[in-house]
Amino acid sequence: MTLGNTLTLYYVNATSLAKTHAAQHLHSEIFANHVHVALIAESWFTARHLDADVAIDGYLLIRCDRFQRKGGGVCAYVDARA
Repeated sequence: MTLGNTLTLYYVNATSLAKTHAAQHLHSEIFANHVHVALIAESWFTARHLDADVAIDGYLLIRCDRFQRKGGGVCAYVDARA
């Protein structure tokens, strides 16, 4: 299916992409739905979560972690090929 000039957005309140296999599940959802921009609330990433460990091939990761408190944080995966 060709999406033409359609921009596909995906939003989820993840309540922790830091959980086991959560980032891999997000990866599958993004590719299955041909998502251009994925916006994630409650990523729960901290400084110990390296970009390389939560990266999705072909997507630029933009993140804003919450410091000094559990939870929170937001991130976006933006299709670098678009």
